[in-house]
Amino acid sequence: MATKDKLLITDEFHPDTITILDDLYDTCHLWEFDPQERPQVVANMAGKCPAVACPSWHCDPVAYGLDGLELIAAFRVGVD
Repeated sequence: MATKDKLLITDEFHPDTITILDDLYDTCHLWEFDPQERPQVVANMAGKCPAVACPSWHCDPVAYGLDGLELIAAFRVGVD
């Protein structure tokens, strides 16, 4: 069986969309961790997770420190 690509989801948003992302990717729900733990969670994903999904143009700032980050996908109307 093929391994799923990793995806960091920074904040909780539309539940049905998160369910779809969970099915398609190996997701990490950053909002479920204590704020003090989040930098270490992101550090552990270094080089293994090229994408972040968030509910708007503003996501948890710790995600910007993800080593190997290539894409931040924001799920909001009017955000390109």
